[in-house]
Amino acid sequence: MACAVTLAPPALPTRRRAAPSSFATAKCATVAMMSLRVICLILIVVLVSVHAPLVWLWVPVLLFGMFIVPWCGDLGERPSAEAAKPIPARPAPAPQRTLTDGTPEPERHIIDLDP
Repeated sequence: MACAVTLAPPALPTRRRAAPSSFATAKCATVAMMSLRVICLILIVVLVSVHAPLVWLWVPVLLFGMFIVPWCGDLGERPSAEAAKPIPARPAPAPQRTLTDGTPEPERHIIDLDP
């Protein structure tokens, strides 16, 4: 009985593809962050227009909610720079290159200037 062995070619290292559900998750997170920004903007406009007490405190807090909180949330979702890089394939070793034809070199004499 002869047994045939087939070898599969080695898999090339590539970047992992995102799961299909991660797009939906990112889309929901983006909609939530944009909604947070709109709500904060509307609250700022309302508080300033009605001359609310402590408006000097609420406006910076809501601006923080508009800009910094979504930015921090976006930083947590991004993959690290090292995870995004593809794994480099090892290059094939270069063949040995020689300038001689294989015969031994003649002995060289060193001439010293000092006697």
